[in-house]
Amino acid sequence: MSGMRTRHRAASATAAATLIALAFVLAGCGPLAAGVARPTAQGTPLASGVAAPLVGAWVTEVTRDDLRAGGITAEGMLDENSGKFTTTYSADGTWRSIQESLDGAPVSLPVFEGTWETSGDKLIQVTMSPEQFVGERVEFTWRIEDGLLHLDVANPPDEILPIVIGAHPWTPATP
Repeated sequence: MSGMRTRHRAASATAAATLIALAFVLAGCGPLAAGVARPTAQGTPLASGVAAPLVGAWVTEVTRDDLRAGGITAEGMLDENSGKFTTTYSADGTWRSIQESLDGAPVSLPVFEGTWETSGDKLIQVTMSPEQFVGERVEFTWRIEDGLLHLDVANPPDEILPIVIGAHPWTPATP
């Protein structure tokens, strides 16, 4: 999710400013709060501040039509920000987001990684990779309804991130 923002930002940076670093660009946020790991029902230790329901892989697809419906029309932005997005939230407080093109269009930054934590319905992601987005912080609200993850960007830094994050609910990834 966060990675998505950075991807968007990378595409728009050439046109305007760092567009996607929103989700992950959290300068000054630092690592997640330290704390004693607590076990889940399955015995998996969780980092402090990590919500067990989010742990696992989540998938969404964003089409060119989704982006157009949100007002994005530049071909380069459509290429860079459409695709299948898989974000994995690990129990140790790290996340990884991978973007795959749906139509073979090149994606300049397909992998983002960082740390995450929650507080109630707030999800904070801090980007640790790629290098140009290290320290970027993005805050979301989240809820799980009928097994689907719904995300909203609290204060979107650009017009694309809310489309990518919220065009469709995220489904649990199947192995």
